[in-house]
Amino acid sequence: MFGAHGMEWLRSLQLDPVDRCILDTHLRHLGCLRRETGMLDSKIAAKASESQEAKLLMSFTGIDYHSAMLTTSEIGDISRFPSSKHLVSWMGLCPSLHQSGNSTYMGKMKKDLNRRVRSIMIQAAETASIDDPRMKTLYDRVAARHGHNKAIVRAANKMASITWHVLTKKEPTTKPKTASTHQNLRI
Repeated sequence: MFGAHGMEWLRSLQLDPVDRCILDTHLRHLGCLRRETGMLDSKIAAKASESQEAKLLMSFTGIDYHSAMLTTSEIGDISRFPSSKHLVSWMGLCPSLHQSGNSTYMGKMKKDLNRRVRSIMIQAAETASIDDPRMKTLYDRVAARHGHNKAIVRAANKMASITWHVLTKKEPTTKPKTASTHQNLRI
């Protein structure tokens, strides 16, 4: 509705003068909001191009400058996590564990942890499970036994673990292609 064709259709509607005035006011307001959003996007992209951590995270398939900046700002100093398991747990990407005697039960994921970073990792895992051969292999293996949702969460878990290693060692997952980095930053 608010894409190029939808906006053209809204402008071409034949309405009575009062309704036309109201619709034109809303369309101008929407245009103003789009300009402001574009300006903020360019500022976020500029900050991402200055941040070493954001550049490292953009080497992942499925993570762009918005995702990288949000993730780095939420994580803060990576040294506060002694291992990758601590980061994965903090993101809420590991199931709860219940043990009693010899019985072990893997429970549900905890929902009260960092939702924003968890959702970013899950969205990136959705993309990576299609485009990244390593994540696709992991996804296919888990999905065959447990279904799509558990496979995506497992891929996000793996990406979170790799995130800890990448940010700790300050080395990208692969050699980033400058063209894709520029495309991620929209430079």
